[in-house]
Amino acid sequence: MFRKLQEANRDYVATNYENDDDDGDRSDASSSGDERGPESFDLGDLTLSDYEEEGEEEEDDDGEENEDEVEAEREKDAEEEKTEQESPNQLTKKFLNGELSVTEFADLFKKSKTDFEASEETTEEEEESGNDDDSDEDYEPELYKKKKEKETDEEERKKKHNVTWRFSKSKDELMEWEEGKPKRKKHNRLPKDLRGLIGEANMRFVHGDHQAAIELCHKVISLSRKSVEPYQTLRMFYEELGDKDKLLGFSILCAIMSPNDVEEWIRLAELSLEWNDLSMAVTCYGRAIRCEPNNLDYMWTRSNLYEQMGETKKLIEQLGNILNGLKPDDGELYFHVARKLTQVLHDDHQIEKATDVMWNAFVKHDAWINVEDINFLLELLMKRRFYAKGVKVLCDNCGISFEPSLLSAHPEDSQDFLNGLKQSRQCVVPNGAPIDLTVKLIVCLIHLDCPHLTEELIGPLLEESPEAMGDLYLDVAEAFMEMSMYSKATPLIATLTTTEKYNLGAVWLRYGECLGLLGRLDEAVDAYFRVIDLAPSHLQARLALSGLLQQLGRSEEALSILNQDDEDGDSQLEPQLLLQRCNLLYSHQIWDEFIRVSKLLHSMHINWPANPSQIGEYNYSVKSHRFRALIKSKDDEDLGFSDNGVSVGELWNHYQKFCQTLFDLKRFEELETASKVSITSNVFARDENIVKECDFLRLLSCYFNRNSIDAYTFVKKEICKDVNNNRLWNLFGHIVSTMQDLRHNRFCLRLMAKHQDHLALELLNGHNALIVGSYKHALGEYMAVFKVRPEDALVNLCVGLVFTHMTCQKFSGKKHSLAIQACAFLDRYVALRGEGQETYYNLGRAMHQLGLLYAAEHYYLKEIGRAHV
Repeated sequence: MFRKLQEANRDYVATNYENDDDDGDRSDASSSGDERGPESFDLGDLTLSDYEEEGEEEEDDDGEENEDEVEAEREKDAEEEKTEQESPNQLTKKFLNGELSVTEFADLFKKSKTDFEASEETTEEEEESGNDDDSDEDYEPELYKKKKEKETDEEERKKKHNVTWRFSKSKDELMEWEEGKPKRKKHNRLPKDLRGLIGEANMRFVHGDHQAAIELCHKVISLSRKSVEPYQTLRMFYEELGDKDKLLGFSILCAIMSPNDVEEWIRLAELSLEWNDLSMAVTCYGRAIRCEPNNLDYMWTRSNLYEQMGETKKLIEQLGNILNGLKPDDGELYFHVARKLTQVLHDDHQIEKATDVMWNAFVKHDAWINVEDINFLLELLMKRRFYAKGVKVLCDNCGISFEPSLLSAHPEDSQDFLNGLKQSRQCVVPNGAPIDLTVKLIVCLIHLDCPHLTEELIGPLLEESPEAMGDLYLDVAEAFMEMSMYSKATPLIATLTTTEKYNLGAVWLRYGECLGLLGRLDEAVDAYFRVIDLAPSHLQARLALSGLLQQLGRSEEALSILNQDDEDGDSQLEPQLLLQRCNLLYSHQIWDEFIRVSKLLHSMHINWPANPSQIGEYNYSVKSHRFRALIKSKDDEDLGFSDNGVSVGELWNHYQKFCQTLFDLKRFEELETASKVSITSNVFARDENIVKECDFLRLLSCYFNRNSIDAYTFVKKEICKDVNNNRLWNLFGHIVSTMQDLRHNRFCLRLMAKHQDHLALELLNGHNALIVGSYKHALGEYMAVFKVRPEDALVNLCVGLVFTHMTCQKFSGKKHSLAIQACAFLDRYVALRGEGQETYYNLGRAMHQLGLLYAAEHYYLKEIGRAHV
């Protein structure tokens, strides 16, 4: 670290020493190293003692650092810097050679601002250094070469003797020294012999030899590429010739070559505006602001450009910068900018920030407040529900007072302020106060629960014409409604209904709400009918009117209000109206209409098949979106629904009610269709619990509709999810018993391989083997269960039946032994189950099968309650 700081310091001191020479030239050693001016090197808070201590620490820690790695790092940094500087130069060469058009060059300039800025920093340092042409690779006069060789040794001596002096100054002294030192005079970077060429080009252009003049300027550019004079001369030539394309291109080059020249950037910005290139103009004004950070005119112009471009975020940022750059005595200008910034934030729905900006303007420059500012701030505060602050603003700026005065000693956001406001008996408003401010005061007092202070204030409002001040009437009425003071809001809204301008559906809707909440139902019904006449598609009015008619016992009218003439698909449907209509139909048990409207409601998220037979074509391995396309009729068009949809919970609750109604009406085929198409619902698919309920509902609907094949498919999936659910196994048994095939045998065997100790699977496999006549396999499965549950009556019965069937086989040996074992297990079954009709009948059937007819007769007679003599 010490080594790097020392080298940077040497470059800095050498540069300052050379700039103090009379010839003003800079040596090659300074230009070939880091071309950094005094601004690019900051010592921070380091003093000489701190620097030496830190250097010792670095030397102790990094004394063994590999110098090859340091050298490689330096070379890498040099290569990166060279790459950054070559990029804009290559673009410039392409433009000068005609490989790029002006439009392409301008676009690349806007896109490559970072690269151009790097080039501009280099150009800026070269201009400040005063060197004529030390950085030109193609042109280097012999005089400069001799001068470089002569001054090399002297430069090293200057660096060596000035290091200690440079670091002997503290930070404050260094800043004072740099601020007080004379500004270096900028020298013309163009050599004298090349200046003659520029003069000759001007003379030829004046005498009409335009092409020769332009060629001379290009020759100068080839010899001194980074000099700005030939570019400025060419710009002047093309301006005289009226070539706007070339004028723009060389204006860009002049600005690039003179990055600190504000006039160049402003000239380019104005030219860009002539081309209607706002983006380029914004960039140019930005560079001009960098050169003159305190120029508010440039900032204001740039903000206007952002506004024209629709760049709201950048416009807000620029206006904020203007506010931060204003002096404390610029109150009028501060308020002018603050108003615009507040309006922009308000339009961008950033109410909180807009309020803060205007509030700060009121606090800092209260002498420039006008009525419009107070009105705007009150509107912002009311939107944020800061009503106490609104009252405070009116008291401080409009002369409003309260008797007795209990507010001045407390801040507006304290409880003491609110208590003092409620204890006040009167609010005094100066004569001539604007009526809109008075109305805002009334609204704030209403929301602060001080309606007693508004009684005298409403009088001036009632004296105003409702035709002209109807919006103020409505503001006060809505404030009363929000605080549930409907009796005070009703007269104000009733006055508006008599006007021509405010005889609107929204006003009648507010009037109907007040009347309904006051219990004046008949008048409320008339008001809502008026709303529907003015706005037939108004959703809330129809819903409210239907509820009122239902309360009055006018059910048929309530249903008719909810009817929509556009149910044929010509226009949008209102889901909330359909839901309310379904509820009314359900309460009146109008089932057919209820089912029809329910299907219409759920068609907003479920695809109902045009033909129910399409459901049978469904392959249950197909995903839901493919099934949606499968059952959708090609000739049907999707019904349109408005965005005023119902919630997922309401849809699910109604869907359950709809399915329960179909089950109660024993319309199992429709229930199966309704349950199967629920897989197409994107709304239900978002909730895992609803998806599980729909899956089980499909299973039950198929079972009740005697669709054993689909029911078996569903129950098989459910069992795989929850193998230990006894209710699913019972349902599985019911479904399998109604099937005509034996597909379940393979399923049980495969599942048994995964769950080898599962008793239900062992018992089912035993039943399957017994049915197909594989008695030995059945006996093995039953005995596995018997070992675990020997006291189970059913297991003993099954084992006894297997032995009975084996005894009756034609080629079985030891039939007497098999018969004895069968009787033994059957006796255990009777002992465990208890004597009764079931046990007697099962024993009778077993004896009958064994050919012991007398024993069979005995148990049959016991089963029918007759004793054998």
